Amino acid sequence: MRRSHLVVLQRGLVALPLSLFLAAPAARALEIVPHGAADRAVEIEDVQVQNHTVTGRLVNRSGHELSDVRLLVDHPFVWKDEWHPGRSSPSRASMEEVSGPIAPCQSVSFRFGPEKLPARSDGRFATQVKLLGYTETLSPARVGARSTGAVRAS
Repeated sequence: MRRSHLVVLQRGLVALPLSLFLAAPAARALEIVPHGAADRAVEIEDVQVQNHTVTGRLVNRSGHELSDVRLLVDHPFVWKDEWHPGRSSPSRASMEEVSGPIAPCQSVSFRFGPEKLPARSDGRFATQVKLLGYTETLSPARVGARSTGAVRAS
């Protein structure tokens, strides 16, 4: 059995990732579970940005196989003078997926890009990678057991 987990980053960001899960096959169940559970199941490590490419590693901390890990690659622009910002922010974000599978207690590397961010003298980009959701495959012996999942509120 496959169960998809949705991570809520903040109130306004639920609709976008939720639409991805609604398009998932009907055999999957969608589960939203208490805050912090996503961090216990999937850990994002070693995020780096070099030559407009974002790299890092996903670590499966759960006892189940994970797949379809959805990530938000966020490039917020931080103005040098926050009191007098420019007219329009060059901030960007994209949703990326690491298909997997990721076996329990194993990791996979990811690489996204290159995404050409404009060179600016009035600030800098502070790239972040956040977990949006994932699919967990439960073994037949564990189908009746409760799985860990994800909801994060900021």
